[in-house]
Amino acid sequence: MHTNNQIEKDILKHLKINPVIPCISSLDEIFIPEYDKIKVILLYDLNIFDLLTIVKKNTNYKKYIILNTDTIKGIASDEYGLTFLKKYLKINIIATSSPKIINCAKKIDLTVVQTIFVFDTKSLQKGINLIKTGKPNFTDIRPGILYLKTFSFLKKNLNNIPIICSGLIKKKSEVQSILENGATAVTTSNKDLWNLYL
Repeated sequence: MHTNNQIEKDILKHLKINPVIPCISSLDEIFIPEYDKIKVILLYDLNIFDLLTIVKKNTNYKKYIILNTDTIKGIASDEYGLTFLKKYLKINIIATSSPKIINCAKKIDLTVVQTIFVFDTKSLQKGINLIKTGKPNFTDIRPGILYLKTFSFLKKNLNNIPIICSGLIKKKSEVQSILENGATAVTTSNKDLWNLYL
C-alpha cells in the first residue's frame, strides 16, 4: 500500500516528465487515448455521483487524482468525509485552502496540496504563514500567473515545498516561464497545453 511519502515521490516523478496537470470537472475530458500518458489530474467542481463514476473508470487508467475538496458536493469536508474518500474511493490526494481540512487530512495520512490565494503582499505573507503551519506536501499558488512576480519570495520562504501554480495561465510561454523559475507544475483547463511536454 502506498504511503503518503511514497505517493508524493510518485507524483513528483510523473510531474518531472509532464509538469502540466489537467484541471477537469468532466469524465470525458481526460479518459481518451490522446491523454494516456498524463498521469496526474486535478478534479474540481464535482458531486459525489460524478466522483464515483470517475474513480471507477480510473481503475483502468490508474491516474493520480488530486481532488479539490473545497468544490465537491455531497461529502462533508471533515474527518469522516475524508476517511470515506480514502477508504472507499481510494482518493489519496486532496487540494484545499482550509486549515481545518488540512489538519483532518494529515491525521489520516492523505497527501495534501494546500492552496493559498495571492492578491497583494499582505495576502502573500498570510499564505506563507498558513503553509508553514499546515506543512503540506505541495503548495498551490492561485492565481498561478502571479507566481512570476512572487517566486523569489516564495522559494525563499517555503522550505523546498513543491509549488503548483493554478489560474489565469493560458499560454505556452507562461507555462514555460513559471516552470523555468522553479515551480514544479501548473494546472490548467486549457487542453492545448495538456500534452505540452509529452
